[in-house]
Amino acid sequence: MKRKVLNSESYDDLCTPYDFSDFEADHGGPHMWMSGHMTSLPCAPLDPMFWCHHCFIDMLIEILKDRLPASRWRYPNSWYVPWAHRRGDRMRPFEFYNGDGIDDEKIGKNYIYELSPGSAEFRCTTDEECSPIGLLWCDRLSGRGRCKAKCREGGECRDGNDAMCYCKRGRPRCNSDTCQCVST
Repeated sequence: MKRKVLNSESYDDLCTPYDFSDFEADHGGPHMWMSGHMTSLPCAPLDPMFWCHHCFIDMLIEILKDRLPASRWRYPNSWYVPWAHRRGDRMRPFEFYNGDGIDDEKIGKNYIYELSPGSAEFRCTTDEECSPIGLLWCDRLSGRGRCKAKCREGGECRDGNDAMCYCKRGRPRCNSDTCQCVST
């Protein structure tokens, strides 16, 4: 789903035709899978999982919005969009309309999403950028600066790269392609 969203050329293209788009199907799938309140539009916000799910959806849309020029950022407005989801329909119980929902200033949005160090969009140059407590390392050899998980003692490492190993005690050492913790 993430790749579909990030490769989209506009929010309108992503959501059209509204009821049959992959994005709406991927968004609606967890609502049906979780069952209970999540399957009913008026009741879905009563389920705590609704908020977790929509935080993820909102983060994907925010990444897309940051990538697209303003001219490509518009709320879908076609006959495919069902009742209560059209641009000019009020987003109950709020005092703004669905089309306003993608305008941060109109809805008073005052937060941002922090990219996960493991995400493809995050680029690193040092191990500290990936993890202040040392559980991730920055793989600069890939040429892309990607954060990767460290292996615990006995885990696999390669090319004598000590940065791939994690030790609670001692100094990490990649020896014979196996992570070892050496006493200090």
